[in-house]
Amino acid sequence: MDAGFAAYAWDNDRRIEALTGQPFSHVYRERILQPGIAFDSTAAALALAAVGLDAPQRVFDAYKAIQHARYVDGRDTSVREEVAAVLDGAGLSAPAKRMRAADPEVLAYAQCQIAHGRRLMAAHGARGVPTLILTAGEEHRILPSQYLYGDRETLLRHVNIA
Repeated sequence: MDAGFAAYAWDNDRRIEALTGQPFSHVYRERILQPGIAFDSTAAALALAAVGLDAPQRVFDAYKAIQHARYVDGRDTSVREEVAAVLDGAGLSAPAKRMRAADPEVLAYAQCQIAHGRRLMAAHGARGVPTLILTAGEEHRILPSQYLYGDRETLLRHVNIA
């Protein structure tokens, strides 16, 4: 990332924080939003795949821990070992071990999940993140991202309508 993109990201992060209450710390800004730091979610995707295979009921916990590590603690979640350490800290040592070992099943599952997400985004004309695609059986519907930046009750009302 370059300085211009870092400034752009920080402005967006501040707006998201104001709208949602999701914290973005100055430690994150100082450590992560810097030229030369990778803007890459591959390690996080591998972590979520490993957790999905080993402890699917804990995927959301892992997601929250990874998000907190990056946006609050200022940890570089583009680095596989850093994300594995986050999983260890969240009590998910078995998936962390599989990540560290580059387990072929984890790699294949992550690739499958990424491909599925890309197909859904393409099918719905989604461009970028965040994107929320609601699924009911075989039917999918994109939720306009504007609802992700408002109050919780409005979001839940639109999710329930879908």
